[in-house]
Amino acid sequence: MMRPTGCTFTIATLAVAATLAAAAHAGTVSLALSSPQHGQTVLPGATISWSIHATVSAGDNLGLALVSVDLVQDAGAPATLDLLPATPDAALADFDRPRGLCNPGSPSGFGGTPAGPPGGQNLLQIGGAQNTFGVAGAGIGEDVVVDGGVGQGVGGQVIVTGSFAAPAIAGTYTYELQNALANVLTAINPAPLQSTVEPATVILAAPVLSFTVGGLTGDLDGSGCVDQSDLGILLANFGCEQPGPCPGDVDGDGDTDQGDLGALLAFFGQGPNCP
Repeated sequence: MMRPTGCTFTIATLAVAATLAAAAHAGTVSLALSSPQHGQTVLPGATISWSIHATVSAGDNLGLALVSVDLVQDAGAPATLDLLPATPDAALADFDRPRGLCNPGSPSGFGGTPAGPPGGQNLLQIGGAQNTFGVAGAGIGEDVVVDGGVGQGVGGQVIVTGSFAAPAIAGTYTYELQNALANVLTAINPAPLQSTVEPATVILAAPVLSFTVGGLTGDLDGSGCVDQSDLGILLANFGCEQPGPCPGDVDGDGDTDQGDLGALLAFFGQGPNCP
C-alpha cells in the first residue's frame, strides 16, 4: 500500500522542527489500530468500527507532545471507499484545534485529512500536538498550559475512533497504519517559556485491520438485499435435487429444501441495498 503524495500538512512541519532540535530519541510511543471486526467475516454494509491507541514509555520522558499517523487502505482490494475523518478522543482536546495544533479541516484535521482519488480516499496525518511554544495563537494553539503524562497511564490513550460501512463486494480488505511520527516532552515550563520535546521511537505494535466480506446469504439475484425476489426464486426451485443445478440452494448442499428456506428467512430484509 502506498501513501498518496502531493499534500503538505502543518503537523509534519512541527514534527520536523522537533527532529532538527534534538537527534536523540527520548522515549517510545507504541501505536495500535484495533477493531472488534478484525479477523472476522462480515456482511456487506456492516459497520466496521476502529480506533487508534498510543502507549508512551515512562521514566524517560514526560508524556506525549505530538502524534501523527496515516490510515491507508489496500489499493488492490476488491473495492475501495472514502475513509471519513475520525473523532478525536475528548482527553486530547489540548492536541486539537482551537486549543492545540493540528491540520485544518472541518472542524479540524485531527481526525485525518482525506487524500487520494474519489472513492478511494485515505486519511493522512491523523493527530495533532500540544502548544509547547509558550505563546498562544488565535483559533489554533490557544492553550499554553502543557499537559504531562499523556499516554503513560494504564492502557495508554485513545487517539481517535472511527467507522465505515463494509464494501458490498465480497473479498478480503486490509487497512494499515503508515508514516507514524511522535514527539515526547522532556521538560514542561510555564508560559511564556517554551517546553522542550524530542522525537520518539515509534513502534507500530498492531498496524493492520483486516476483515472479509462474505457473500450475502440468501441474496439469490445479487441485488444486495434478501427480499421477496429471492424468496420467489427459492420457492420456484423448491424440491430441486442433486446434481442440480439448483438456483435456490442457499446452504450449499446441492439441493433446494427446508434448510435453504430457513437460511434465507434468517437473513430476510438484510443487505446494503435494502430499503
